[in-house]
Amino acid sequence: MKWIETRTKAGDISFDHSGVALTIFDSWFPVSKPDDRYIVVTDNRVAAKSVYEWAIRVIGLKESEVILVCSETPEQNRLFMPDPDGCIGEGVRLVILTPTAQSGLDIQIPFTAGLGLFCGVVPGTQALQLIGRARQCGEWFVSAPRRAIDEGEGAFDEVKLQRCLSRLPEALQEVGAAIGKKSDGWAFWQREIGKIWQQFNSEAIHWLLKKYYASVETVELMARRQDFKRQVSKVKTREAEQVLSGNGEHGASLREDEKLPYYDSEVWDYKLAEETEKYPKVYAALIDAYESGDEATREDAIITTKTFLNKRQMDSLKNYIQAEEPNEDDDQALQERQAGYTNYSSSHFKKLQYQELYRSLGLVSLAKLKRGGKLNLDPNENAFNENTPRIQKLWQSFQKNSRLRNLFPIVETIQDFFKVVKSAMSYLGFQKQGGTVRVKVDQPAPNGTDRNGQQRFSNTAPKYFVGWFIRAESGTKFFCENFEMIIKAVRDR
Repeated sequence: MKWIETRTKAGDISFDHSGVALTIFDSWFPVSKPDDRYIVVTDNRVAAKSVYEWAIRVIGLKESEVILVCSETPEQNRLFMPDPDGCIGEGVRLVILTPTAQSGLDIQIPFTAGLGLFCGVVPGTQALQLIGRARQCGEWFVSAPRRAIDEGEGAFDEVKLQRCLSRLPEALQEVGAAIGKKSDGWAFWQREIGKIWQQFNSEAIHWLLKKYYASVETVELMARRQDFKRQVSKVKTREAEQVLSGNGEHGASLREDEKLPYYDSEVWDYKLAEETEKYPKVYAALIDAYESGDEATREDAIITTKTFLNKRQMDSLKNYIQAEEPNEDDDQALQERQAGYTNYSSSHFKKLQYQELYRSLGLVSLAKLKRGGKLNLDPNENAFNENTPRIQKLWQSFQKNSRLRNLFPIVETIQDFFKVVKSAMSYLGFQKQGGTVRVKVDQPAPNGTDRNGQQRFSNTAPKYFVGWFIRAESGTKFFCENFEMIIKAVRDR
């Protein structure tokens, strides 16, 4: 078992493993024998499609030599799931699996080597299950990059857990939800443990590998980040074209009849109908532009569609609008949802939490960064941590607000509070920029050594700070340049 690490240009351990698959492929295929067979498992659909396209377009494998199993390949899935060994057969040289490969899938055909690409979409236990689909594999390479240190969750011992659970009824009562359900405590635990799993997914996978495999060796690889980034862009461009070329009427019929796509082509019919239902005017215009025949107009339509297909980006923009532009109907609908089946893990409860926090404390004032020119983090102006005056003032306001205290039973300290603030800003789509800044300290701090090796001290020390871009400049270049058009479409929805 080989554990992959990559490094930044500065020589530090990198949190970005983009492109390690391409490096692995370089070592596999030019020297492989015709009867060698490889497997890639990943929790990321776009990564799976990207390595699939790379294997065919760049490595030169035939389509008949590569099997891709994901949510967009229903025809292949129907053949593969019941009999994977029979489907792989003699001529297949590369198999790529996503979590679409169902639990209990058993592949007995031997593989020369395998690669696991994990991006934190599934917890470590499910990552190991994906690896375990291939019962016979000569060696495994596993990529699971770590996350930034500043996002870590605090210790969650039994005492703190009991305190939080004792305050949970107040949180549910605050929104008018029923209390006393047997699932309340479990839902709280599920959400908090889910955050920890996501944050420390890399460490968890590494620990599980060491537990269940005889040896885990760390290897450092060059990550072909730019090549992979270009490949991902090509995949997303192709997806946008497939959506714009889809049959929306047929997709709408599938949705109305509550049928899932049976053929691969129906995936895009279904997706077009789904997107058109959200943004009818936008997609009517995009389809007209795409079918216009003018190359520049078609290109603009594709780029715009790629933006609207970015679910996380569009959902966070919707969340931002609902928080920033209070609407009586939206607020009432959200409140009414709380009266139904609600627990601490419910998506509508989380939305209400972050809306209340954002509005009550005016968190928009934390977003001060703008694009263009040199970006400087200034703790006195646009960058924050739990020790900056602005966050301390917000913490005091939080403590005085009984409703907010009830809504966030997990918050006991200013450190807890600042983590919740960061989560809220992320939920609403504000792009973050972090970095270290030297600031004055009360006690002299170590600052390297002199030419004689003697410890030096300084009245300043490096501290980590976080700032946020204004909402109109939180996103890709295209998103920022077309922010007014995009936000109007979401408002119309």
